[in-house]
Amino acid sequence: MQSPLEHFEVTPEEIGLRLDHFLVRHFPKRSRSFLQRCVEDRLVTVNGAPARPGLQLEDGQAVEIWGWRDETPEKIQAADIPLEILFEDDDLLVINKPAGLVVHPAAGNRQGTLVSALLHYAPETFMELADDGEDERPGIVHRLDKDTSGVMVIAKSPDAYTRLKKDFRNHQIDKIYLAIARGHFRDGFGVIDAPIGRDEKNRQKRKVVENGGKDALTKYRRVGEAHGCTLLQVRLYTGRTHQIRVHLAHMGHPVLGDLLYSGGAKCPPFRYHRQLLHAWKLALQHPRSGERMVFTAPPAPDMASEIARFADFCDLSVLEG
Repeated sequence: MQSPLEHFEVTPEEIGLRLDHFLVRHFPKRSRSFLQRCVEDRLVTVNGAPARPGLQLEDGQAVEIWGWRDETPEKIQAADIPLEILFEDDDLLVINKPAGLVVHPAAGNRQGTLVSALLHYAPETFMELADDGEDERPGIVHRLDKDTSGVMVIAKSPDAYTRLKKDFRNHQIDKIYLAIARGHFRDGFGVIDAPIGRDEKNRQKRKVVENGGKDALTKYRRVGEAHGCTLLQVRLYTGRTHQIRVHLAHMGHPVLGDLLYSGGAKCPPFRYHRQLLHAWKLALQHPRSGERMVFTAPPAPDMASEIARFADFCDLSVLEG
């Protein structure tokens, strides 16, 4: 029977530590991002079961290392990728991310990501953040799916990074999206309060689960209906992976163009090559001044043209500003 490479038991002073922070404590020469990837690759178990990097540890739990990632990650290269900048100061960079751009390096997408664009745009700023331990995600405090467009905030200093990460974790940042979903919504407003977990049959997917998932809360407002589809404003109160896509698909109204969650059946006359989901507004407290700031990202031309199809059926002025 195979034995673990390393075995630890959580001590009283380590109670409440995140698993990745626990590993950094025991393996200080390895980067946190490397250790996180080992956890994600199921090379680390807690009480014999795979875990997530953010798991908070309890007294006496057994943490075991079964192996290390073999490959040496390819160094991330800077790339001259245009950025649509909405706001910038010494602490923040706010952009309108285009659809099709991966946010940070991952398996199969090592180069040509938003991180590559940041390293080209402000190499000293983001290389310094990379040297502080976030070697593959410098400045990245939240993410959007590859084919979701819209407003993103990026930290430009260690203090801003720490504050923004904390505010996202504590759900103190308002996030409003625009989505075009299949079908008719009976009610003009709705709340979806359903925990989300990984789909055991497809690791790329998430699903609503009864047990073992993370709390997930989404609220939506119907803006208008046209051609068998509905334009929605969607507010996230948590930030789970694929949350809007999973919750709307669970209701039987997947986001149009979302092939992963069965939103691929066309609704004429809509034409699309990606999920019609856009991060429209982001409101936060500035990490240095404390000022409340609201950023709006205009939809990309492809999404804007689809939204325009609702103009004859509803008042789109509610989406201005």
